[in-house]
Amino acid sequence: MKDLRSKRLNRQVFLLRAEVILRSFFLRNFIRVQIFAISSLITDRSIRIPLDRIEPPVSFLFKVSIANALGIGSSDAYFQEVSGIGASMEVEEVREGGNPDTVFYLPKSVSYEPLVCSRGLAPFGSDLLTWCFDTLSQDYGVVMQKNIIVKLLNRDASGSAFMTWNFYGAIPVKWSVSSFNAMESKIAIETIEFKYNRMTVEG
Repeated sequence: MKDLRSKRLNRQVFLLRAEVILRSFFLRNFIRVQIFAISSLITDRSIRIPLDRIEPPVSFLFKVSIANALGIGSSDAYFQEVSGIGASMEVEEVREGGNPDTVFYLPKSVSYEPLVCSRGLAPFGSDLLTWCFDTLSQDYGVVMQKNIIVKLLNRDASGSAFMTWNFYGAIPVKWSVSSFNAMESKIAIETIEFKYNRMTVEG
């Protein structure tokens, strides 16, 4: 009698273990199928995020260089801020005869914004200040045009240019120094404004 009960108990234990094993097997396969389906959706090209997308540049990574007509540059071209990069076109408004609702705009000429560069006040004998003082003095015979290049750099460590602006035939037309205040500990800033003949943009 005891042997019969023992056999029945062993049989029940065996069946219970077999049921647990089968359930765990089917559960593992079900999870694998779900993971495969999810991974297939993630790797689908229709929703994949491109890894080579171009991020917008940051405004504090820029470089300025100044060179004369012979291409000889100056090392005195470090600035804290550059502004005024822009162009606009003057147009003439013409209305169609007999139809006052139609307006045509005819292009006339392109004008450029003054290029404004700011930095900490440099020593008196710096190359840039010498050029400014010679140009802004009464002796107009020493006015020299130079080319200014402004590069906005990429975020990576290559230092390559995201975009480049070339300003040809530039001359300094205004030089100013920030106000002095004994109650503040700010750095003295000089601001130089340039006018130029034309501007080109490179990618």
